[in-house]
Amino acid sequence: MIMMKYLKMHWNCAVKKQKASASMIQRSFRVGYNRAARILDQLHEAGYVGDDEGSKPRKMLLSEAEFEALKAKANAPESDAEQENEQLKTQMKCYHQRMNK
Repeated sequence: MIMMKYLKMHWNCAVKKQKASASMIQRSFRVGYNRAARILDQLHEAGYVGDDEGSKPRKMLLSEAEFEALKAKANAPESDAEQENEQLKTQMKCYHQRMNK
């Protein structure tokens, strides 16, 4: 599996340049071609980079503003609904423990 740190670092770089290529990943992160190509494929599958255009770098489908919004969302605390769900799970767990005693 591709290491997430490479993927995250490449997103930052690729979004700023608005292009992505295996050779750019290789040079930036000192990884081999196979790993660089897999990272690029993951970005494509996720919908962040365009289709292969031969020897040209792929176009980024994500603007810098969209990328910053995604990063903020990923770093945001859990939503109220998620917190309530976790509280309910905890309460149910305690209930089952008491009933099994």
